[in-house]
Amino acid sequence: MLLRHPGDEPRRRADATATRSNAWGLAAAGRDVRRLSGSGACRFRPLTGTTPLLVFSLPDRRNFGGRRRGGGRRGSRGRPAAVATELHHREDGPGNARRPGHCQPQSIARPEGQSVAGGAQFPRHDDGRRHLEEARRGLQGHRPVIHKRRADLLRSGTVGKKYRWRDETYNGITIASGTPTATSEKPVAYSYVDHVVVVASSATVIHEIIDSDQGRGARLVDSSDFKATMTLLPSDRVGMGYLAGKSLVAGVKQQMAKPSTLGLPALKTVDDLNALQGIGGALSATGNGIAFDLAVKLDASKLSPATRQAFTATGHPDTVLRWVPKTSDGFLAIANVDKSIKSLLDQYGTDPSLKAGTDAVGLTGPTGILPHLTGELGLEIELGNNTIPSGAILLGTNDTAAMNAFLGKVVGMASALGVGSSQGGILSPGFDPHSIDTLQTSTYRGTTITTWHTPSLPGFAPSYAALDRMGVLASSPAEVRAVIDAHLSGSTITTDPTYQAASAASLPRPAGIMYVNLARVVSVIQKLPTSSAVDTKAVAYLAPLQALMLTASSETGAALERFFVAIK
Repeated sequence: MLLRHPGDEPRRRADATATRSNAWGLAAAGRDVRRLSGSGACRFRPLTGTTPLLVFSLPDRRNFGGRRRGGGRRGSRGRPAAVATELHHREDGPGNARRPGHCQPQSIARPEGQSVAGGAQFPRHDDGRRHLEEARRGLQGHRPVIHKRRADLLRSGTVGKKYRWRDETYNGITIASGTPTATSEKPVAYSYVDHVVVVASSATVIHEIIDSDQGRGARLVDSSDFKATMTLLPSDRVGMGYLAGKSLVAGVKQQMAKPSTLGLPALKTVDDLNALQGIGGALSATGNGIAFDLAVKLDASKLSPATRQAFTATGHPDTVLRWVPKTSDGFLAIANVDKSIKSLLDQYGTDPSLKAGTDAVGLTGPTGILPHLTGELGLEIELGNNTIPSGAILLGTNDTAAMNAFLGKVVGMASALGVGSSQGGILSPGFDPHSIDTLQTSTYRGTTITTWHTPSLPGFAPSYAALDRMGVLASSPAEVRAVIDAHLSGSTITTDPTYQAASAASLPRPAGIMYVNLARVVSVIQKLPTSSAVDTKAVAYLAPLQALMLTASSETGAALERFFVAIK
């Protein structure tokens, strides 16, 4: 773990480095975080070895916002506000950004008479620079005392008392190593390297960090994999993380071989998994929320032809959005569901019981719906004013008749497995439609809606219809009508201002979308007749939030996801 004090500025380039491939990096330094990412002038060095690396700095609250793309650096005010140690000279003028690669903190020149700190005023040129430089040196002279006090507090604390401490010096830097007095604890070491607090599992790891900081070790940020991965992420970050692809354990690789929840391609072969270059994450801020981006970078030349094509041929669930009512409180929309199903069947299709099950439900077989799926899948939910929410499943199809038959089979199987199964299901020869379950049809705006009424599902009346290349399976005939109205009238979720704001801050043209209107969720919870302590706490936590959206997309040799939280 690396902790950077908000008032400290590295005196030279401090770049993220690793001599081993397994290294995590997470950094925060107000809005001026490009120096942590490799695209700016200053960078921090991550831990080497197998221990995860954390780099932290407290951001300036006044500057938390206004996410910006592009590689240009921000001015000094983007850094943590500690005037005494945040003094920089802009050789090309106070209004311009420092030159790339220029990290040496120098004194700053301000217009004559302008206050710098605590009401002090300095002239504009050499005299002011000299005074500020002397002040900075004076403060640095007290740092060893301050750092020793911090170390004493750490060792005398609740955690520190569990260790026996020993100090050593490595290339001019003091390292403290703690040996646990109890077997339940792990060894620990810490140091203060180039204005960064480093906490590691051993002094050896800190040795590597010092070597990298002093130019004797390879730097992670110089690796092509790191650069290729982090380029996919927003450049203006308040936090970042990176995991070298070659260091992924077998379990993680196995997990990545499964299709993504949001319809992204799976890595199918060993060559596909070995193509992994790195996984990067970045936390950034906008004027109306915060976003976390995750990027998976792969070497496209090592991917199998099928996987390479899958990454570039992902669809978009735009069709689903044209069916989701504006009043919906949340939805899931993904593309490529047909490809995901086929991929799973290819992987597990040798199991006879699985094949029999998919044939029985009408997914596969001579009359199966799989060949008639166009890839779009949606799930929309509306909480409304009732204790039981309503919703609908949307399935894209190129054959309306085949979709109607498939949905009818699904409802029929559900009825056969329902409460009335002792008297025979809807499809059973001796079934009496008036005894327990009934099927009714109605017509709405030229579309036939089939409804299953059953006492086994109180509050629900499952209904289905198929029209305009879309199958609809909803919780009630009213919900089917709402979906049809949204499609025919254009009053869809895409016209909702809250959705529009969240969508504008998310990935463009994603392959998958998950959206929740948190403000409406909170409103529904508050209207519940009885609210538990858990509900009350949930409302308190969610009240400042407007909405959340998760989007995912892929491109040649890369997969991207963004989780955005809109704040009121």
